[in-house]
Amino acid sequence: MGRLRRAEAEREAARAELEAAERRARAEVRAAQAEREAARAGFAAAEAALVQAGQAARAARARYAEGAALITELLAVRAAESVQRLARLQALYQARIADAALVLALGGTPQ
Repeated sequence: MGRLRRAEAEREAARAELEAAERRARAEVRAAQAEREAARAGFAAAEAALVQAGQAARAARARYAEGAALITELLAVRAAESVQRLARLQALYQARIADAALVLALGGTPQ
């Protein structure tokens, strides 16, 4: 009888361990999905900011060409556009990392 009870206790312990692991896995997937959505939103915001920076750069070039702006203004706007390009690349990188983390959380292999 002692061996039977021990086996049942081991089975219950294994079942509890499995349930805990499944809860952790579901939580990891939810966290990865949230991170992915946040990263995609960040990328969309960075894309919009880059579009605006590009428009500002074009306007500054036109003002400079007409003699209505100084070279320093043009350079400042171009520098801001470069900063936005870098921010977009960083956001893209974060989005790709978040995609890979979700694939891993779901049990796959990122490509």
